[in-house]
Amino acid sequence: MIQPRGSGWEAPATGLGALLREQTAAEHRRAEGGEFQRLLFSGQLPQVIYVAWLAQLQLIHRALEVRLWRDWEAESWRELTAADRRRSVDQPPAELLGAHYVLEGSGNGNRMMARGLRAAYGLQGQAGTRSMDPYGDGQPDRWQAFKSALDEALPEMHWTRALEGARQCFLALARAGEEILPAVGTAQPITEP
Repeated sequence: MIQPRGSGWEAPATGLGALLREQTAAEHRRAEGGEFQRLLFSGQLPQVIYVAWLAQLQLIHRALEVRLWRDWEAESWRELTAADRRRSVDQPPAELLGAHYVLEGSGNGNRMMARGLRAAYGLQGQAGTRSMDPYGDGQPDRWQAFKSALDEALPEMHWTRALEGARQCFLALARAGEEILPAVGTAQPITEP
């Protein structure tokens, strides 16, 4: 059993998805609360920096997918690694499922952000925002299906490792924004060739 942060023992959340949500709240707030994320969410990030950010996210998704995607026997694993969840071992490392939780869950806030980015950058349809809003109106249902499958896919004895993977992913995303932020002031507009 995982012991929650803070003083004393508290009963763990019901299911791995709930545990990850509760136990990564601080890292989640840090990942979403930086100046880079504020500029991104408000559509004030220079477009060239937004494009660079998407390129970095593509690399993260590709690295994760190489390790997770294959033909799984268990239904819960097939749901977690469904072909349309891709954005770019008998039991994959639990840490990767924690990171997958973070990246898949980012679609909830990213969906709202994508609307603003389309307006800010004059984007049409899913052009330039598909990786942020891959499921469109289906996002809530896809997120629920993912969390249900997550609860079934990984035995509780591996939850600590999944939790660490989720925490590290949130922290890496926060650091990535912090590292890109200095380039905002020097960004040059994208010009047509």
